[in-house]
Amino acid sequence: MKKVLLTLAVVFTTLASSAQFMVVSDVSQPSDDESWGVGNFTNSIGVGYQVDDNLTVGLRKRDDEYDVFGRYNISGGIFISAQSSTDEFDLDNIELSLGYSLKVMNSIYVEPSYNREGEFKVGAAVRF
Repeated sequence: MKKVLLTLAVVFTTLASSAQFMVVSDVSQPSDDESWGVGNFTNSIGVGYQVDDNLTVGLRKRDDEYDVFGRYNISGGIFISAQSSTDEFDLDNIELSLGYSLKVMNSIYVEPSYNREGEFKVGAAVRF
């Protein structure tokens, strides 16, 4: 058992030291009777792990639930993203979107995207 725990600790340490993590969120516009607040930026916050240069997987908050998401970087900042609920994980519930990642500062990105339901979203990402 000690060997298994030691091996897992080495694997996770190696992954964490060589990995790139990112925090992502969409900015949601408040309804007519509400004002801007922190909730507009944190309602869909998530954490992703960059598996390689093109693929990122992670978890993202949607309302009171958590979704899994994956994104594939095509080229030049353009990416395809897929997000689905962990409760009902099937093809009908996958939200597909096409987006662009624009570097603003050192590790801060603005990410506009358009999904297949016709929604335009503006998000932000911070890469570590």
